[in-house]
Amino acid sequence: MKFQRFYEDELQMRGYFENFQDNARTNPQIPASHIGRSIIYIPSLRLESILELDQRARFAYFRNLIGSKRPMVTSDSTVQRVLPQFDLESIYTIEKVLYHRVVKQGLGKLQVNGQKKLKVAIVDGSGFGHYFSSVVSLGAFPLSSLPYKTKGKELPASRNLLSRLTKHLGKSWCDILTVDGLYMTRQDFQEAKEKYGCDLLVKTSEESLDVVKDAKGLFCGNLHIPKMETAQGIDSAGKVSYKIKALAGFEWDGLSYPLKVAWVREEKLKPRPDENPIEEFYVITTKEDLSAEEMRQIAHYRWQIENNVFKRLNSLIKSKNVHTHNFSTFNILLHLWVMGLCLLQIFNIAYIKDKQWTQDKVRKTWKLFLKRIELSLLDEVSQQSSSP
Repeated sequence: MKFQRFYEDELQMRGYFENFQDNARTNPQIPASHIGRSIIYIPSLRLESILELDQRARFAYFRNLIGSKRPMVTSDSTVQRVLPQFDLESIYTIEKVLYHRVVKQGLGKLQVNGQKKLKVAIVDGSGFGHYFSSVVSLGAFPLSSLPYKTKGKELPASRNLLSRLTKHLGKSWCDILTVDGLYMTRQDFQEAKEKYGCDLLVKTSEESLDVVKDAKGLFCGNLHIPKMETAQGIDSAGKVSYKIKALAGFEWDGLSYPLKVAWVREEKLKPRPDENPIEEFYVITTKEDLSAEEMRQIAHYRWQIENNVFKRLNSLIKSKNVHTHNFSTFNILLHLWVMGLCLLQIFNIAYIKDKQWTQDKVRKTWKLFLKRIELSLLDEVSQQSSSP
């Protein structure tokens, strides 16, 4: 399976990549589409700086990948100069296309409790060098970002990002939005239902909230409550045993929608000597038809953005390092990194199903997968140079 052909033929991204524009140059020697594509491929090629992109842009396989006839595709100084002038609408168009590619292939849906499939989105913030950003993903597939300059601005940035995504993707683009305790506000529950067209699900350990106090009083009491759900079991993947109590119908003053609350207690099966083996937390949602088990499952699904977006991006390109001192440059850079990682995750899912990969008797790792991409690109250049 060829990396370049998958992007351009199967996902049909070539035409969209050609639509990148910047608002400053007329008749440029280096098209905006070449600069944009170069940055999109940074995660796939594990380039750890714009300077490394400059160096790789001179190689034949990279010029072939971008479709450039120049001795080098672009320089680091050109990237830094042009990115602040990039047209964001062309980027938003590609983000919309990628969202539909992910959903169409069934990759953005979580199979809940082995039965129904739900589009579960995640929003979270993280640090990137000098700056910070909120990022939204459908599971392991990042959709978009919105940077901010100072720590503590995650909540307003996330709200603006979710509003923008809803404007471009349409209401109800996800079924559930799962978040951490920072978003445990009436405003966020209300906006999820009325603005984004989905349900909010919050995982929190904060016990001072009124709705949590009410739930805790019922969960800890000896009263028989007919509609209270209980569940327990072993999570072999998470290596924990768990107990859950859940009850729907909680009211929170100022919120128009009833809430379902679950208390979860987990105990590690083989804890390290230096760690607390027990964790207790609450899951609160407006989606009252979720079972207790499903609420716990979706709450843990939030780790997809931490492990498969933030940590993976940093392992591929050292995203937590300082790549630029210009905030406008960083904004476009992160948009294109996120786009590149989403495409790479889609390709990875397709590649591991490929007959050649499944039949190879080698240990399947991300390092090997990325090496195969590079060899595939070199092979394409070799074939072109040897053809008559």
